[in-house]
Amino acid sequence: MWRYILKRLGMMIFVVLGVAIVIFSILYFVPGDPAQIILGSTATPEQLAAKRAELGIDKPFLVQLGNFLLDIIHLDFGDSYMYGTPVIDELMVRLPRTFLLAFLTIVVQTIIGIPLGITAAVHAGKWQDSTSIVISLIGIAIPSFWLSLMAVLIFSVKLRWLPAFGIDGWQNWILPVLTGALAGIGMNARQTRAAMLDVIHSDYVTTAKAKGLNEHDVTYKHALPNALIPVITMIGGSFAMALGGAIVTEAVFVMPGVGLYMTNAISNLDYVAVRSSVVILSVFFSLIMLITDLIYAFVDPRIKAQYIGR
Repeated sequence: MWRYILKRLGMMIFVVLGVAIVIFSILYFVPGDPAQIILGSTATPEQLAAKRAELGIDKPFLVQLGNFLLDIIHLDFGDSYMYGTPVIDELMVRLPRTFLLAFLTIVVQTIIGIPLGITAAVHAGKWQDSTSIVISLIGIAIPSFWLSLMAVLIFSVKLRWLPAFGIDGWQNWILPVLTGALAGIGMNARQTRAAMLDVIHSDYVTTAKAKGLNEHDVTYKHALPNALIPVITMIGGSFAMALGGAIVTEAVFVMPGVGLYMTNAISNLDYVAVRSSVVILSVFFSLIMLITDLIYAFVDPRIKAQYIGR
């Protein structure tokens, strides 16, 4: 098991370096001049040239890329053009808020989506199944950005039930979590339904029913554990998607997390902040997927045996 974990951690290094190269290349070819944004339209050509040299953006592409990768290897993420503070300090303050938002979103997705999918599978072809499918399609089809704006307009502007921005109290988290979780509820319900339908018709489930076990025990003690593998995959991927979706959610609800930080950085061509944020998030994405793989071993002993065998 430890050999497998070390192997995956080693692969993470190449993943993060690949992400760093891709994001650096994309931002390098983005139109715009950070020096012009920092100094303003009244800056002289000499001032602009001096500022570019100070920022290190006057060097050739390969030289800048090499310096960036060396800084990443030495865990030096540089200073923000916009704030003039170390990027890592800003991220350490903002990351817990983004993780809390993603965690709450996943909790809501799980406690609603999985039971919804189980109910649909157990009552396949009935009104419960149809209702679950309709809810899933609605959740997947509605864009989260539009849903967030509509939620602010209805519940904050019109009804004045909930605050529209900030993180001052627990009420501020309701709209961001619910609007971010709707799509995940639909996906979890569909995946759980499909996995449960495959398991419910298995021979061992039929045998359990023939022995006289009640429906609850058959569903939750025999069928559900064997249907959890694809569901765990979905939840792990959803957590990664929730972190990425926080960029949109935090921008709409003005939540001071990594998403809002990146949005402001992109608007101001703050390349250092954008690159560092993407690299840090890629590390956490890779760790989440590693944890997801390890959870498989606790759910399915066959997978654990494969890990140990390797």
